[in-house]
Amino acid sequence: MRLPLLDPLPARASSPRHRPFLRPQLLALLAASVLLTGCLVSRPVHDAAVAALNESRAEVIQLRKDKEQEREVLQEEVRASNQAHAETTRAAVSKQLREQLSSQIDAGRLQVRDSRGRLLIDLPQDLLFPSQGHRLGDIGEETVRALAKALTSLPGWSFRVEVHAAMSDSPAMATDEDSWIQTSNRATSVVQLLVTAGVPPAQLSATGLGSFRPRADNRSEDGRALNRRIEVIVEPGQ
Repeated sequence: MRLPLLDPLPARASSPRHRPFLRPQLLALLAASVLLTGCLVSRPVHDAAVAALNESRAEVIQLRKDKEQEREVLQEEVRASNQAHAETTRAAVSKQLREQLSSQIDAGRLQVRDSRGRLLIDLPQDLLFPSQGHRLGDIGEETVRALAKALTSLPGWSFRVEVHAAMSDSPAMATDEDSWIQTSNRATSVVQLLVTAGVPPAQLSATGLGSFRPRADNRSEDGRALNRRIEVIVEPGQ
């Protein structure tokens, strides 16, 4: 037996007379609800919302610019502070070395100087190496040992020994490349004696630069004598 289907509407609304009225009414209510929820916005309201959004975006962009400028200013302040601290420390170490090496300075065996933000100790190469070889003379050994005693008081620093030659420094050197070899050997001799005298090897390095970085004109004897030099660059340890 087939059961009849039940109409979900109330019995009073199930008659043909009520159905055509209720369905269009529901559609009208749905349309009204869509309009009331704001799906359709007036032009002034839309323009005001866009303007507020653009203003907020501009404020965010300006805030980012301000933060970037603050970061750059802070970085510059830190850099200036670090530079001032480095200069103060370098000046204190320079004064200390001058005091410790005063007897060697007075004897004309070395100089302590500042050059372009670097602390250097100059030693006359002709005095340390009286012959054409790479063996230190007696005065050279005495000077290097005195230097080592001063350098051992700077445990947090590094010392780079650079030896330079003058162009055509010796008849025994046929080319400038030969002066490179000789300066490298002499730099090694100085570093080895510094280590023997107590300077930790980790603080030392040796470099021979030949005649490729002159300080003066090679055409005069005074210029060549100045170019034949030994420089110990004193730097904060890494």
